[in-house]
Amino acid sequence: MLNCCEDDLIGRNLRDLDLPDSSLLRCLEGKTYRNVKRSLTRGSQRHRFLATGRVIRDSRERIVGAVEVLQDIREIRELASAVAQAPQVTFDDMVGQSSALRQAIAFAEKIAATDGIVSILGESGTGK
Repeated sequence: MLNCCEDDLIGRNLRDLDLPDSSLLRCLEGKTYRNVKRSLTRGSQRHRFLATGRVIRDSRERIVGAVEVLQDIREIRELASAVAQAPQVTFDDMVGQSSALRQAIAFAEKIAATDGIVSILGESGTGK
């Protein structure tokens, strides 16, 4: 729980806590939530999270608890940036051992070091 001391929480019923946000309590009623903004200020630092709340059910589908998962917004941004970047493909990623392919790769490595423009032609489906 954000901004709470663990000694104030352990062994206590969630409903008995004076929580500033009742989202987790609503989970105990069967209502989940997703990507709700949360923030935590400690000293001069502010941390921002996205919260997702899920119901915990037993084998008979009775609600026995709830859990909230926090994801740091900075980490989410880093992941999104990594996914959005174009993948770097190198000559080492090319598969094949034929002499024609090795010759083509050797030629391409020479051309890659220049500002020259290369056009690759061939039949459809040949893996240009």
